[in-house]
Amino acid sequence: MIKILELYIHLVGLVLLGLILVTKLPKDVHAYFGKFLFWIGVPISNIAFLRQADLSRAIWVAPIVAWVAILLGAGLAWAWINWQAYLKNDVEQGNAYISHTVPSSWSQPTQGSFILAAMVGNTGYIGYPVTLAFVGTKYFAFALFYDLLGTTLAAYGLVWFFSCSLWQKCSQSAARGDGN
Repeated sequence: MIKILELYIHLVGLVLLGLILVTKLPKDVHAYFGKFLFWIGVPISNIAFLRQADLSRAIWVAPIVAWVAILLGAGLAWAWINWQAYLKNDVEQGNAYISHTVPSSWSQPTQGSFILAAMVGNTGYIGYPVTLAFVGTKYFAFALFYDLLGTTLAAYGLVWFFSCSLWQKCSQSAARGDGN
């Protein structure tokens, strides 16, 4: 309980410090600082933590768990969308049995966004400090492999797939080679 309290105190305190500094520093400083952290600070800290981590264990389990969680999240989100559409159509039809697939009341981009939100989380920016606070550097490699080989690849690989307005448009654009 104390570790989580310390973690939240640090997170809230640093966010407040950032809010205060943003009002005091010149307008472009926060953008450059964010780019520096994203492109230089985070990769250097990841390498430094990996040098301290024990990679002799079954580290390959972390990305597998990530992909299982991602696919489970996608499946549950897809089931939720279809269940809601089924319930809506069931009420409109007077509780008649419906044997065909019913369209969702959500637009295709909304459905894609919902599925993506259910699949991937903020495992890097929030997961890293939580892992370090609870288990220290000993198991940090698991969090790093989970994030880099799991959620990062899924987010960048599947975002194109789910962001298309219609799944058929995705396959047609891939066949044409235009990437749209």
